[in-house]
Amino acid sequence: MKKMKIIALVAALVLGFCVYRYLGILNQPHEEPRTEVVVCNVDIPENTTITADMVSLQAVLTESVLPNAVTDLQSVIGMVMNSDMYAGEQVLSSRLVRLGAADAASDSLAYVVQSGMRAVTVNVSINSGVANMIRPGNHVDVVAYYTIPEETTEDPNPYAPTEETEPEEIPVAKMLLQNVTVLAVDNTIRKGASDEDGYVTVTLEVTPQQAVEVSYTEQNWALRLVLRSSVDEQVIEAEEVILDSIRD
Repeated sequence: MKKMKIIALVAALVLGFCVYRYLGILNQPHEEPRTEVVVCNVDIPENTTITADMVSLQAVLTESVLPNAVTDLQSVIGMVMNSDMYAGEQVLSSRLVRLGAADAASDSLAYVVQSGMRAVTVNVSINSGVANMIRPGNHVDVVAYYTIPEETTEDPNPYAPTEETEPEEIPVAKMLLQNVTVLAVDNTIRKGASDEDGYVTVTLEVTPQQAVEVSYTEQNWALRLVLRSSVDEQVIEAEEVILDSIRD
C-alpha cells in the first residue's frame, strides 16, 4: 500500500509539472511569421519614377503579404508606377513598368518609348513594310523617295523669248534614317509578337528631329522600311541615288 502511494505521488508531481510547463508556454508571447516586403514611404503618383527615398523594406505578417508583392528593394529603383500608390502600401509588381521595355506588362506605348525619344507611326504596304515580316523590337532603316528640280548646264540665251515652264523633277532615293527601333506594328507592342493577318502601320522610336523628317517626307513623298539583321548596328555612309547614278 505504501508503494502505491509513492507511485501515485510521483505521478501527481509529474502531471503537475507538465501542466505548469504547458501553462507557461501558453502565457509566452507567440511570434507570428513575418516577411519583408517593399512598401511606399510616401504617396507615389502615377507615372512617377521611383527613387530610393520613396520605398523601403518592412516586415509584415506573412499571411498579410499580397500576391505579387515585391521583396527585392533594389529591383524597384528606377521603375515607374503605372497607377497611384499611397504611403504604407505594399509595392506590387503589376504596378511597376520599366521604361523602354516592350513586354506583356507594358501595355501602354508611352512606357515603351525611352526618355528623350518619340514614337512616330508610318503607313506601310506589303512592299514598303517588308512583306509583313517586321516585328516589334526589330531594327530598320528608313529610305525616303522624293524629287528635286533637274539642274541644267546650258547658258540661257538672253535674246530668246522667255517662257515660264515648270522645271523637270528628278526622282531621288535617300537613306533617311538607320538602325531605328520598331516599337509596334499596328497596335501590337509586345516584343516579338506577330500578326498573321499582316499590318498597315509601323511605329518607330526616333528623336524629335527625326520625327519631323519622317512626318514631312511621308506627307509629301514616300517612305520604305528596310529590315536590318538583329546583330547589325553599323551606320554606313549612303549617298543619294538618282537615275543617272544607276546608269553609271
